[in-house]
Amino acid sequence: MGLPRCLDWLCRASRRGAYIAYAPGIGEQMAWVLYHELMRSNVPAYLDLNDLEPSLQSRTEQALRAINRHRYFVLVLNCQECLLKLREDNSALGKHVLHALRTRRVIVPFFPEDLKLSAIPNDFAELKDRVPVTYVAEHFTIALDQLKGKIKGKR
Repeated sequence: MGLPRCLDWLCRASRRGAYIAYAPGIGEQMAWVLYHELMRSNVPAYLDLNDLEPSLQSRTEQALRAINRHRYFVLVLNCQECLLKLREDNSALGKHVLHALRTRRVIVPFFPEDLKLSAIPNDFAELKDRVPVTYVAEHFTIALDQLKGKIKGKR
């Protein structure tokens, strides 16, 4: 027995959507912008600030399950400090990125054009091979359109 039609559609749509990862304390604002823009464009998106459920599961367990439910993993790296967060022992962002790499999510780094990726820790060197969406403040809407296109275009 399968899921009811409405739930089955929701599950399939979710697998095509995007999980948005960010560095806590640094990337929330940019993550919110991306979340709202994707949702406004009918692209299912998950943001832990908005979508965590009260349950017995830890935040990390819920996040890892959410990553599994989404095909795309948008990695918000809006400043050099975000790269440093990847290096921190036990960082939630680091765990999420490693899980996305292990589970072969389509990772889309989203960062300013002037961010230097040379500071990415060795454990995350594979991120350098991903095609990012970069932006400059004056042309931010172009970057948003590119991000939406990457996610929508490969449905």
